[in-house]
Amino acid sequence: MRILMKRTSAVSDGTIVQLGSSNIVEPRSNGDVLGVASACREITVQNSPNDPVETMLVCQVSIHCDAQATLSGVASAAGGAIYATADGKVTTIVSGSSIGMLCPKALSETTDYADGDLVNVVLT
Repeated sequence: MRILMKRTSAVSDGTIVQLGSSNIVEPRSNGDVLGVASACREITVQNSPNDPVETMLVCQVSIHCDAQATLSGVASAAGGAIYATADGKVTTIVSGSSIGMLCPKALSETTDYADGDLVNVVLT
């Protein structure tokens, strides 16, 4: 499932997010993982012709589905369980409860994932 939500300026594509105040998503620090941000952008909204135009930062948040997230550290090309870091990334280093799976690399790709890669994940 993907939901369009307001975001803070610290959220970018691939960031693991948590729900902040006023239902605005922010990078996950120590809260519950909500999902992964994608399609981050700025939009303008005007509810009626007499209302002022408002600028908002928004993103799609992927919840319990496939997504792309930013990797912290290195990981095996074979994939494996992923965990949320305190800076809004995913890692394969065991830390708390698993939030999903890192997908294996596609056919003929054998090099391991590198720190900072945007990786395919399935959130559970």
